[in-house]
Amino acid sequence: MKLSHQLMLIAAIGMLGTSALGQERGGSALGKPAPELQVAEWVKGDPVVLKEGVGKHIYVVEFWATTCIHSRGCIPHLTAMQKRYEDKGVVFISITAEPVETVKASVEKMGEEIEYRVAVDKSMATFTAYLRSVGIRTTPTAFVIDKSGNLVWHGHPMSGLDKTIDAVIAGTYDIETCHRRDMARVRLPGYFTTASSPSYAERAENIGEKIIEDGQSDIMLMNEFAWKIATRPGLIKRDLALAMRAAQIAYDGCEGKNAGILDTYARVLWESGKKKEAIEYQRKAVGLTDIEEFRQELEKTLAKYEKAAGED
Repeated sequence: MKLSHQLMLIAAIGMLGTSALGQERGGSALGKPAPELQVAEWVKGDPVVLKEGVGKHIYVVEFWATTCIHSRGCIPHLTAMQKRYEDKGVVFISITAEPVETVKASVEKMGEEIEYRVAVDKSMATFTAYLRSVGIRTTPTAFVIDKSGNLVWHGHPMSGLDKTIDAVIAGTYDIETCHRRDMARVRLPGYFTTASSPSYAERAENIGEKIIEDGQSDIMLMNEFAWKIATRPGLIKRDLALAMRAAQIAYDGCEGKNAGILDTYARVLWESGKKKEAIEYQRKAVGLTDIEEFRQELEKTLAKYEKAAGED
């Protein structure tokens, strides 16, 4: 085994220690003042200056892209939440780094589907200030800013955002939950590095347990974990029982109403040999999305399952 790979494994296993949590927090943006928004143009809604809302508003700042099917899938949810929380001083803002004309055309086409503020980032300044501060590069990602002007949560818009807002409004929000979830995500690469090593694969179980323990509040993290266990090539130990636990947490968290999560749930069932159940849940996944590209992907997977099951 190469020394570099050995060091990666040692680091991965070491992440089980509680000291790693404190080290990671040192660079975390959580609990600190939110960076001001750098906007090239406000496409929908009135401009927002965060510092002017201190003491008055809770802000939800979401990063998205018009071309991302997962971002588009969040729009109805965000619109519904803006209407639900508007009278409680919560302001929703979506920011994209795409060309202004592209965003204008997309927002105009969506019409009343998107009923919250939309802005175009200025030279990626806001994306950089927010996403890099928590080590995230993907969209959609949302941030919650409390009335003190501090960042208190980040995550997928469909994964606990409403519960977080409720807790922030009630004054019961515990930022520690988000810190633990962040550490679960940090451990994710270490789990798969360890599970891919003939010498260390058995130690992956302990890392996996910590990921579920600390990350179960994030259903999208659980969904990602389950999917990767079920599909990632090269695993010495493919722990499908662990994948099923993570998939079940994600499924229960979305109440069986998220097509992507059902797709993962079905895949774990399929890999576990439960083909009839996998086909049942994949059919449900197909029926849950109105996004044509995504539905086509789900239908292709369903067809593969049905064909393979019919050949047995």
